[in-house]
Amino acid sequence: MKIKFGVEDLQIGMFVSELDRPWLETPFTLEGLLIKEADDIEQIKNISTHVYVDTDKSTHFTGSNNNAHLGQLKKQQKEFVDTLILEKNELGIDDLQHKTQKANNLRDRARTYVEHTFKEIYEAGNIDVDIAKEIVSELVESIINDPDTMIWLTHLKNKNESTTIHSVNVCIHSINLGRSIGLSPKELNILGLGAMLHDIGKTSVSNSILNKTSELSSDEFRLYKAHAFLGYKMLSAKPNLAPEILDIVLDHHERLDGSGYPNKKKDDEISQFVRIVSLIDEYDELMNGQFGKKGMSPHHALNALYNMTPGNFDQDLIEAFVKLIGVYPIGSIVELNTGHTGVVILNNKNSRMKPVVGLVLSRKHEHYNKIKLLNLASEVWQRIPGRKLRITKLLEPNARDINVQAVISSVLPG
Repeated sequence: MKIKFGVEDLQIGMFVSELDRPWLETPFTLEGLLIKEADDIEQIKNISTHVYVDTDKSTHFTGSNNNAHLGQLKKQQKEFVDTLILEKNELGIDDLQHKTQKANNLRDRARTYVEHTFKEIYEAGNIDVDIAKEIVSELVESIINDPDTMIWLTHLKNKNESTTIHSVNVCIHSINLGRSIGLSPKELNILGLGAMLHDIGKTSVSNSILNKTSELSSDEFRLYKAHAFLGYKMLSAKPNLAPEILDIVLDHHERLDGSGYPNKKKDDEISQFVRIVSLIDEYDELMNGQFGKKGMSPHHALNALYNMTPGNFDQDLIEAFVKLIGVYPIGSIVELNTGHTGVVILNNKNSRMKPVVGLVLSRKHEHYNKIKLLNLASEVWQRIPGRKLRITKLLEPNARDINVQAVISSVLPG
């Protein structure tokens, strides 16, 4: 049983299992301390105002036979349990683990569909749009019910699936953005299908161009730009496709100032659906990097996108997207004011500047054996004078040899 104690009530023989601050912010090398001498108590008094004592691990525990004291201890235990439940809900990790498997299976189905479709077009020119409609319908339902989990999953990908997962990520983010601005389920299905198929025309572009790791020549770029019209032409032959879907495929590289392609449309000529997909498409491309450009961290990609918005993208949509994914998007590598380095795991809806961070490195840049989760928005930091944790620096992808996907995956069950 764990019970809250003021430091003035500590005695030799008690086992302190938790402090009112992280153990890594203290001089103690291990998490948990059996008080063996008065100096141990003095050390705790210097850094904490209250602690939690594990009575089962304690070798001495005064007052266990005193009924009045037991009543107080039970009250303290209940308050402590209630606090734990609140902090679990704030953290959201346990809940996320339960939801992730189903969502991950759906994401993988979408990825497999796009991969299979691209292959089928290469080999036989076939597109099964009906399967895409079914998958998008499930994605819409999943995102409406649980938007955070699907956003979280867009940060899990393998290096060899960048082309296919790009379409899936654009689909997920587009549906989520559409949901956040109030689009109906019917509209979300149209938006999602257009987003999933927006790059279908790339099946008609040479792999030597698509996979080029340096800047495209003017002739190569001219051939690359054709994918928008080629995709539109390909899908125009399919019956029962909403015209808004064809608009997305054709226009997702158009820009509000008329500088885009293939038809240099601008302003009101560009639909809301297209505006959403073009914004998300650019965001994901900024993170992936393309044609000699280095991929960016989620935060830096978001910042670059925001700076690009005037003349290119819809200002209201970019602001809605920033609000949706947070100032520090999931996957951002950050440094705290303590000197520790971590990865943003989750965003707190009511405190966008204070996400949940998985600590990866100590202040000496040494890797922890196990990811340490910290909720920067937890009230515990407000109760510790001079110990308010905050993010002070954003680092580039793969900084300090951190594998972001491995860190994010580590909170999954199994």
